[in-house]
Amino acid sequence: MEPSFFVYGGPQVQCATADEAVRVLSKMKRSFPDLNQHDMLNPFTLIKGTTAYTYIHLDFDDRVETRVREIFERLVEQISRLSEPTYHIFICHASEDKAKARSLARSLKTLGADVWLDEWEIRVGDSIVQKINEALSKVTHLIVLLSKTSCAKPWVAKEWSAALMRQLADNSIAVLPVRLDDHPVPPILADLRYADCRASLRHGAVQLKQALLAQG
Repeated sequence: MEPSFFVYGGPQVQCATADEAVRVLSKMKRSFPDLNQHDMLNPFTLIKGTTAYTYIHLDFDDRVETRVREIFERLVEQISRLSEPTYHIFICHASEDKAKARSLARSLKTLGADVWLDEWEIRVGDSIVQKINEALSKVTHLIVLLSKTSCAKPWVAKEWSAALMRQLADNSIAVLPVRLDDHPVPPILADLRYADCRASLRHGAVQLKQALLAQG
């Protein structure tokens, strides 16, 4: 008779609310797919009340001690990442729309997002161009606030155009338009559905959150 070994279980996270559990569950789904290389069978995630669970079934036929150690080292590493921000967001806007940009940024932080807003990140003496370029190279989402004012700003167009090129080239970033007024949307962005803040900033913020959670 040949012995075999299996492990069934996984991490669980107790959350304060059901909404937080949904966000943690989305993060779990992104955190563990690479464990497929270790013959992971039938992994699944679920929510019970305010607790998010990931269950993993692992079967071993050889090198049991070595493979268990390798896998659980990886699990510990992935679990530690659950405390990291889920989304890295850059708010692209005209200075005249600063108050709305600030309000949206604060709202998005409630999702556990890492939000880059120029007035929060650029200090006296910093190179503005360098700081913006560094941020744009790392973020996962660029939110562009579209208004009559911002559409006339060449620098705003450069920021979202660079992000759009990345999205088309390797899908490493998502461009999320937000419409602040009735000024026409730039033609190159017209194919993207926008969050509508024309009647209510809160309404647009809800749409943005829904889009981010759906992508998660």
